[in-house]
Amino acid sequence: MSSPASGQDTDTPGSSLTGKRKFFHTTEAQRECLLEWLELPGNFDLLTKPKSGDAVGGSSTSSPPPKRPKKADGYRSLAQYMNRVALTQWTEKTARSRFESFLGVYRKLKRQGELSTIYHRVDALFGPDGDTGREERFRSGSLGQKSEGSRSPLPKEHQVFHELSVATPDATRNLLSDEQEATSPPRRRARPNRSFETVDAAVETSSPLPGSDQALRVESQRLAVRQQELELKQTELRARQEENRQKLRAEVLTKLVEAGKSPAEVREYLAIIDPVDNPPRR
Repeated sequence: MSSPASGQDTDTPGSSLTGKRKFFHTTEAQRECLLEWLELPGNFDLLTKPKSGDAVGGSSTSSPPPKRPKKADGYRSLAQYMNRVALTQWTEKTARSRFESFLGVYRKLKRQGELSTIYHRVDALFGPDGDTGREERFRSGSLGQKSEGSRSPLPKEHQVFHELSVATPDATRNLLSDEQEATSPPRRRARPNRSFETVDAAVETSSPLPGSDQALRVESQRLAVRQQELELKQTELRARQEENRQKLRAEVLTKLVEAGKSPAEVREYLAIIDPVDNPPRR
C-alpha cells in the first residue's frame, strides 16, 4: 500500500479497505471556498449521489438515459474552482481527498451534535431527510461497489444536465447527435469517444458560470486589499525618504555651521540638497 505524499492525495478506490485513510489539513478559507462551490446548483448532488439510477416505476423506453457528468468531472471542476478562487494548486485527486475529509468531519460533528455554522450549511444541503442512507451510497459509490440495480433514482440529474447544456449549446448539440447515433444501427455509429469530450467541455465551461458573480466579487475584494497594501507601502517609502533627507540636511547644516560658513553659503548648499524648499530664482 502506497503512502500519500506531502500535500498530495494518493488515495485510490478501495484503498480505505486495506488501511486507514490519511486526511490533509484544509484551511478555514479553503473550507469556505469549498462550501461555496458545493452550494452552487447541482454540485453537491453530483458528488454525493450515485452515478446513475434506474427508471422510476419500471417504465421502458427505446432511447438510452440522458448522459450526466461523472464524479470525476465534479472533482475536476472543484479543483479548478479552488485554484481560481482560493489560489490553491489542487489536482483532481486532491479535491476528492479534501472533500471526503470535509464530509467526514461533518459526519463526526453531526453524531456528536456539535455542528458549527459552516457545517450547518452542509447539513442544509442534505435537505430535511439529513444524511440518512446517503452516507452509505456515497461511500459505496466512491469505491465502485454498488450494483446498477441497487442504486436509487436521481431526481435532479436531468436538471444538472440541463444547466450544463444551457451553458454550452454546442456541447448540447454534440451530445444529442451522439444519442441519435446510439439508437441507430451499428454501421452508422461514429466517433465513440466524442461523448466524453463533450461532457468534459460542458463541465469545464459550466463551472465558472454559476459562481461567476461571486468569484468576481471575491477577486475584486482581493484586488482592493492589494491596492491598499501597495498604497500603504508607498506611503511608508515616502516617509522613510523624507526622514533620510531631513537627517542629511541636518548633518550638512551642522557641518557648515561648524566650518564657519556664512548664511549665504549655507543657503547655497541647502539649495543643492533641498531644491524644493529653495527653488531657484528667476
